[in-house]
Amino acid sequence: MRDIKNLQTAINTLFYSHQTRMNDTVFVITSDGENNSSYKTAISNKGVATIFDETLDVEEGYKLIRLLPNGKEDVYTILEANYSPDLKSNPPHYSLKIRKDSSLLHKQPKEKATNINISSSQ
Repeated sequence: MRDIKNLQTAINTLFYSHQTRMNDTVFVITSDGENNSSYKTAISNKGVATIFDETLDVEEGYKLIRLLPNGKEDVYTILEANYSPDLKSNPPHYSLKIRKDSSLLHKQPKEKATNINISSSQ
């Protein structure tokens, strides 16, 4: 019984430590434009947002909106949504691979056409 209590305490501590690192508030917008409730997350510089909410309704192609302190918003496209069940080291959560819509890194540069004009000298 003591081992179970220690395990539950360890899980609660780990869950709390994950939650305290969730500094961003985000909203999930469906493809129909419907706004779901807000979620706490931390968006990594590798393009992953982790949300510890089993009831999250999310699909690839949905938008993730992050509110910034200056009143602006970052808009991300959800490229991949992966659910992870309750594990020893992590509580149940979704890992969302995201891409920032305004980023110039993923936009293909336009091909430049080279024009050559040849004139005859007669």
